[in-house]
Amino acid sequence: MAGFFLAFTGYRLSNSQVFSPAKIKWITKVNPRGQRSKIMLPDSTIVYLGAGSRLRFPESFARELREISLSGEAFFEVKKNPNKPFIVHAGEIQTRVLGTSFKIEAFTGSPFSVQVSTGKVRVSRKTPGRVKALAVLLPGDRLCVSDAEVTKSKISTEDVLGWKDAKLNFNNYSLEDITGILGRWYDLRVTFKHKAKSSQRLSLILDANRSADKVFDLLASAAHFRYSIKNKEIFIY
Repeated sequence: MAGFFLAFTGYRLSNSQVFSPAKIKWITKVNPRGQRSKIMLPDSTIVYLGAGSRLRFPESFARELREISLSGEAFFEVKKNPNKPFIVHAGEIQTRVLGTSFKIEAFTGSPFSVQVSTGKVRVSRKTPGRVKALAVLLPGDRLCVSDAEVTKSKISTEDVLGWKDAKLNFNNYSLEDITGILGRWYDLRVTFKHKAKSSQRLSLILDANRSADKVFDLLASAAHFRYSIKNKEIFIY
């Protein structure tokens, strides 16, 4: 009888070990300014993580959902799985897909935006006690969320795809915004000697695979300014 009790107890212990939920291990990838990376997630989704950005994801996804969090910007090529939605959390905004490619910008203190190149994306805002749907996006759609303002517009899917290959398309951007983005890509600080120059607006495509001086040479030619670089700081005259 004692032997039976011991055997039964051992059986119960082994069963509890088998069915007890495993503790999830989270992985964080961080890119400083001036650095980009390509990351493969546990489900074979590919993430092109931008400079000055952070990605957090589990070592293995849960059975029902694939959830990650992003601070900064990234392009996603999501492995299709209709039975297991893929959700990107960025502050109070969540982006839900099944299998598609899209880009998210979610820098702290800046408007959130998502641009879709393929598939369908659902964007929602998390509020206490509820999740409010904002929009369903299709290829060529861009959604921008700034505080209470939500705007939807059209973009080129080629421009969205080009970002992961460092092709930066600026359509009617201010020079200040353009140099701010380039500063993050190259880890440079930009100073305008004449503030009025920073408001000049431009439309152009720049290849950020090239060196900083070559990119700024092209930008200076297009915007008609002079510049100098010293100790990771660019002065625009």
